[in-house]
Amino acid sequence: MTESSALAVRHLALRLRPLSRALAVAVRRQTELAAQLVRPDVTPLCVTDEQVAVLLSEIEGGFTREVRTDAWALTAAELEEESELRARAQALGLELPLDRLARELGLCELELRALLICAAPELERSYERVYAYVLDDLNRRWPCVELAVELCAGDWAARMQVRTLTGPYGALQRLGVLKSLGDSATELRQQLRCGEGLLEFLGGANPGYPEGRRDPEAVVWAARQVLPNPSLQREVQRLGECLRAGALDCVGIWGPESRGLHAALQELAAAMGAPLRQFRPHPRQTGALREALAAALNRTAALGACLWIELEGLEAPLLSELRQALENEAPQRATPLVLSAATAWRSLALLQARRYAELTLAELDFPDRVQLLQGLDPNGAAHDLAQRYRLGPGEAAALARLAGAGDPAAETPLPAPDALERAAALVTRRSSTAYATVLEPTRPASDLVLPEAAHRDVLQIADFYRAWPRVRHEWGLVHLTQAGGLKALFSGESGTGKTLAAEVIASRLNMPLMKVELSQVVSKWVGVTEQQLDNVFRDAHEMRAVLFFDEADALFGKRGEVRHGMDRYANLEVSYLLQKLEDPAFSGLYLFATNLSENLDPGFSRRFQFVVHFPRPNEEDRRRIWQLALPEHVRLSASVDLDRLSRLDMTGAAIISAARTAALLAASEGAAEISAAQLLDGIRRRFKHEGRMLLESDVSA
Repeated sequence: MTESSALAVRHLALRLRPLSRALAVAVRRQTELAAQLVRPDVTPLCVTDEQVAVLLSEIEGGFTREVRTDAWALTAAELEEESELRARAQALGLELPLDRLARELGLCELELRALLICAAPELERSYERVYAYVLDDLNRRWPCVELAVELCAGDWAARMQVRTLTGPYGALQRLGVLKSLGDSATELRQQLRCGEGLLEFLGGANPGYPEGRRDPEAVVWAARQVLPNPSLQREVQRLGECLRAGALDCVGIWGPESRGLHAALQELAAAMGAPLRQFRPHPRQTGALREALAAALNRTAALGACLWIELEGLEAPLLSELRQALENEAPQRATPLVLSAATAWRSLALLQARRYAELTLAELDFPDRVQLLQGLDPNGAAHDLAQRYRLGPGEAAALARLAGAGDPAAETPLPAPDALERAAALVTRRSSTAYATVLEPTRPASDLVLPEAAHRDVLQIADFYRAWPRVRHEWGLVHLTQAGGLKALFSGESGTGKTLAAEVIASRLNMPLMKVELSQVVSKWVGVTEQQLDNVFRDAHEMRAVLFFDEADALFGKRGEVRHGMDRYANLEVSYLLQKLEDPAFSGLYLFATNLSENLDPGFSRRFQFVVHFPRPNEEDRRRIWQLALPEHVRLSASVDLDRLSRLDMTGAAIISAARTAALLAASEGAAEISAAQLLDGIRRRFKHEGRMLLESDVSA
């Protein structure tokens, strides 16, 4: 046995001594009661006149029993021994299990005593017969609510308190520390047993036990979230005060979590002055959801709490059954209820029976996002972070934690700008997607070789995206901008730099680039493409990524005349995409690239705020691309003439491919430098790939 286990066992044995003293008091009392009867041996078989008289005298006396506080109190010697055990555990960097359980689960002394009463017969069988004697029934040898009342309570008030603490709504059973065993005729006779893992923990093993003891319905927030909008704060506080006063008993909060749902719930619970509990149905509860909801409402009412039911994210059959259960159960009760979902659901039954009010969460404006980050802003970076990352209250709280700022309202040192930048990237890039390749772009603007006007237009897309929130909100020109974010179209031949331009834009914004994989999105099954595209937009929104559709004409092709059944569904896909691009819920940056802009549906043309054409590079641009492909640290033979190579009509992608092939040829041949012949070989291979022929006249001096 390890020293920590030995200390735990000694402390457990120490705390069981008061139980023995309390049992001695209870046994003495039972003996005194039995002495008042001439034939106590017949009490299990019948009720005599004599016994009835004794019981009536107890009832008339109000069941005031001998106070057992002294029996449970540790003696001076025991207190000294306990202090010594705690000191030895502290020297080992440990905490005694009973002390840790009381601290982490918030158990009071009465709850610890009930726990010890249930643990004792698991450690020593002798307790069983003593329990049977105290309960005056040899068939009842196990701990129960009545036994805890007999051993821990003296008057009526104390008896009711112990019943509450050990009952189904008490923390011991809600946390799974104690569990009810079997069925009983009354709650007082309900048998209790230790939950799984408790005895091992009390004996010094299973150190993670307290971490798993959580009330599944209790709402515990990971961090304090703040609503940035003062008017919204006042409205939530008003609703909470109305719930507390009873003027309301049902509130609907409609809007996604990114708009501050959890922050609103925290503020509502604080204003109401009551804990918040959550009912989240499990698919296995299908068919019995009404009973489960009724039980949750009973627990919530018993604890003086408010029940939160989130309707978002449930499968259709489960959601339908939950709504039916709400319409059947909730109107019959007055337990405070909060409903939430991304879109409103208003039940006529609830509206008729409940005192109802609702709150619709609007999309956070740019000033709101700045306000969220203002407390973390050491050098005026809040505006920039708010423009690029569009964080919600929950993400702002995570950002504060990751950046090492702690509570934004506390007087702590502010994080450095680079720490904020790293934290913001972690917060917004926590998701992954099966429908796109997510890149962390690092390409600088100098890698993008385009005519000056086109190059400027590409870089301005990033600049305009930064300025867009300020134009919409601070300048009040929201009516001049389209909903659904900024959209840009890149047109031009393959290999002219459209994908590279998307990487440069994402790099300048320090945002991930989400490149859509058409093979994972497009489906032959009706309706599946739309569902998967919806997932693409949602993933991009959650990751705060730049969404890039390459070969966009494959998805956004022209709608045609309906001649066959499939034509109708193809047109529906295009119409769906047109609507999605103007959905205000998705306000990011969307880039589209196409080799055949004339094949795009005309409905998309007016939705692009920016259209940039990527021409084939001229000779001067090709020279710059060759220099980028073969930088100074690459050794070239004296025969290599980049001016001559620049005269060949090649795209940027073709030049990069030819240079890479030449480098591979040189390395495979063990050469120390790249020769002109190897470069020409790489060019020939590229021309062949494009269906072209490289003539001698093309490379002659």
